[in-house]
Amino acid sequence: MATVFVSKRYLLSGRVQGVGCRAQILALADGIGHLAGFVRNLSDGRVEVRVKGPDWRMKDFDQALRSQLRPPVRIEDVESSELSGFRAAGFTIAPTVHPETDN
Repeated sequence: MATVFVSKRYLLSGRVQGVGCRAQILALADGIGHLAGFVRNLSDGRVEVRVKGPDWRMKDFDQALRSQLRPPVRIEDVESSELSGFRAAGFTIAPTVHPETDN
């Protein structure tokens, strides 16, 4: 059976900046393995995650993202959408996006 790769974008809101959220997400992705992408702060106070991996690993990541982030991180809302054409190698913390470069 061929491996199916999935790419997703997550937007997290709540208490997500300045509380170690990005480091925790990096640790989740590294712990799950076989994932590539990045996590970064957005200028509007949310955190964005773009990630790609085998569908079975992405299911693990989705569940962990919604349930395993520790205080003081507090997720109030998770928006997710499919991405097409997303390419990445490894998983990193990317620089904060400022209004003039948001995309």
